[in-house]
Amino acid sequence: MLAAQQGDTPATFEDGAAAIRAFEKSHGVTTFEHHDGSGLSYEDRATAGGIVRLLWVAEGSTWLSALRLALPRPGQGTLEGRLKGLRVRAKTGALSYVSALSGWVWLDQEGAWAEFSIISHGLTKDRAIRIEDGIVGTLGRNAP
Repeated sequence: MLAAQQGDTPATFEDGAAAIRAFEKSHGVTTFEHHDGSGLSYEDRATAGGIVRLLWVAEGSTWLSALRLALPRPGQGTLEGRLKGLRVRAKTGALSYVSALSGWVWLDQEGAWAEFSIISHGLTKDRAIRIEDGIVGTLGRNAP
């Protein structure tokens, strides 16, 4: 959609990847590699730091509420059976032996949302999920 909104001709996957790269670059994120617009290629690369930086961009945007509400919460979608008892809005991502969880977790003691991103490589999906949920649970339950 980003590419289609910027051009007069039908957009391609390459156009989508270029539009995403331009958005990232305009916000100081240059560490990603896109080979299509979906993020589902084993050739794509992202960093947890880059994702958190883009979540910070969202914090200052008019579309923050829409984005946060569009992300699954515990027990919903890809977070079904995960992160119960936490106030979380997050996106999962998985390929064989690659797993990611990024979004926001509510810090009760701070009274604010905190951005997070966890990316692992080389772990089974079950192990990666246990680690991701443990980290987010620690943040959400025990934040200073």
